[in-house]
Amino acid sequence: MKRPKRSNEPTPRSSTGDSSNSAEAADDSTSARERSGQGTPAPFAARWSGFLAMVLASVSLYLASPGIDLWPFALVAMLPLAWLVGLERLPGPRAYLKLWLASWLGYVLLLNYLKGAHIGAAIGWPILAAYLAVYPVLFVGATRVAVHRFRCPPWLAAGIVWMGCEWIRSTLFTGFAMALLAHSVYRVPILLQVSDIAGGYGVSLLLAMWGFLIGNLFGIGLVVRPGAGPAGVSWRARAVEATVLAVSIALVVGYGISRLGVEPTARSLNVAVVQGNIDAKFPDTEEEAQAYWQGIEDQYRTGTLLVRERAPDTELVIWPESKLAVPDVFVPEDAEIDPATARGIEDAHVALEAYLVHAYGVWGYDELRQFDPYAGEDTRSYLDRFRAFIDTRDARLIPLLAGCVSQNAEDSSVYNAAVLIGEDRRVLQRYHKNHLVMFGETIPFGESLPWLYSWAPFQSGLRSGRAGVGMRVGELTLLPSICFESTVPHLLRRQCRDLAAEGQNVDVLVNVSDDSWFHGAFGLDQHLACNVFRAVELRKPMIVAANGGLSVITDGKGRIIVEAPRSEEAQVVGAVRAEALSSPYLNWIGDWPASLAGLVTVALLLVGRLRRREDIANTEAPAANV
Repeated sequence: MKRPKRSNEPTPRSSTGDSSNSAEAADDSTSARERSGQGTPAPFAARWSGFLAMVLASVSLYLASPGIDLWPFALVAMLPLAWLVGLERLPGPRAYLKLWLASWLGYVLLLNYLKGAHIGAAIGWPILAAYLAVYPVLFVGATRVAVHRFRCPPWLAAGIVWMGCEWIRSTLFTGFAMALLAHSVYRVPILLQVSDIAGGYGVSLLLAMWGFLIGNLFGIGLVVRPGAGPAGVSWRARAVEATVLAVSIALVVGYGISRLGVEPTARSLNVAVVQGNIDAKFPDTEEEAQAYWQGIEDQYRTGTLLVRERAPDTELVIWPESKLAVPDVFVPEDAEIDPATARGIEDAHVALEAYLVHAYGVWGYDELRQFDPYAGEDTRSYLDRFRAFIDTRDARLIPLLAGCVSQNAEDSSVYNAAVLIGEDRRVLQRYHKNHLVMFGETIPFGESLPWLYSWAPFQSGLRSGRAGVGMRVGELTLLPSICFESTVPHLLRRQCRDLAAEGQNVDVLVNVSDDSWFHGAFGLDQHLACNVFRAVELRKPMIVAANGGLSVITDGKGRIIVEAPRSEEAQVVGAVRAEALSSPYLNWIGDWPASLAGLVTVALLLVGRLRRREDIANTEAPAANV
């Protein structure tokens, strides 16, 4: 007959996941005893070993990040995390706070390019780092719950939870999807191809899973189970892990080889990107503003003239974000405007066309001064007279896609825009940026509290567009995005699908950006990595026109065909060809695997939190900590 346990007997400890019903209670019990002076405090190294492990992981992630490009360190980063997950109890008091501090230091390093962008970005730099630092801590906590409570294999739990954490931070609070784990391999095309199945999140899942598998094979992060042999290690489990690692790598590489071997279609477009190198700023005086915009005009006029001279077969010229110095003034369809407003719009259109004629080197300002706005028939408008004057002098242009400011003449609202201008110098289509940069282009409650914009680059805020715009040039349909919109995977996917539903199948992605804010630092590389992944996920070639760099042309497989140097004036010339491959991620799957992983992650965190409260209330002696 089993002897009942007396109330003063200690609860036995177990090396299994079953003993983890007292999750987190051990950390709290240990912390309380050390604060009250009861018991012997652990040595300094033991108490801070978790912090040091997270520092090692953070440094490894930094070394693997775009710009440094030592991508194998993405796998190395998983080893200290696997060790943390495999521990029966996290070391020292306030263990998770120490993990967060170490993670914060890593993100401060990873995002250091923000400090020189703008005073608002400099203030937000450590705050954003503090927010992002939460996710590695949540990863450790949720993975420990999956492993110790639910006995999930560590490598499987790690892949799912890492994917879930990345999806959450890419969608929550408008999302921040830069510097994902997958981005470490953006220059390794053979590993990228699976992102047309589950997006970049799927590549992150694989890297996290592989890192944990490698760690477990070398004895890092092992969780001891009963009946697992004299050392608590199941050799059968190790064999399974080795098999999973080898087979998954073989499948990914095989899939990559098969996708890379498919030729694109014959439909193509000859494009030329003009990259200037004028640091973005907001001049304080009229004289500074005039000099600033004159410098932009000179650089982009020179670059465009070089394109016309060296690549006469170019079918489209592309300028980066906001580098068309004259605003695009428009009136919504069916809007009623007074005569004075109509004349102002004509003036704006004349100014835009005159600017383009000069920028393309067709006419100089001296020639343009020949135009007499009062010459000609009285029945012809000012704008029509100007067009008649220019057309007699063969002023047809190579079509231009350029970033600019767009203003609604009806209500004076301002947009960050990309416009397609035809060879007759008229704006054919315009796209208004959908996804504005928080605390840069828009501020929560900014319309009610306009003084908040005194801290932002744009002193009155910008309006956002509502949909993507398919721009037809030659045989291809282009989908423009502006600045960090290309870092948001679900945005471009939704725009492609919406246009396809309207009968416009997107062939090419175009991103116009001004990354000179980062002064040549690694922010350029992190943005480029996002652009490469959008190309593979959606199976569309990507053209990037970035002031200050990095301007590129990629194919629909994420291979960079032409790349301009950073922080230099350059012209990127090449042909883009529509991709023959289709994308399961675009057409069917989307983000549902990542969103499901996100829900699983949230559920694990809730279970861990609830059980922790129960254990703190009910457990009298320390037990295994999750």
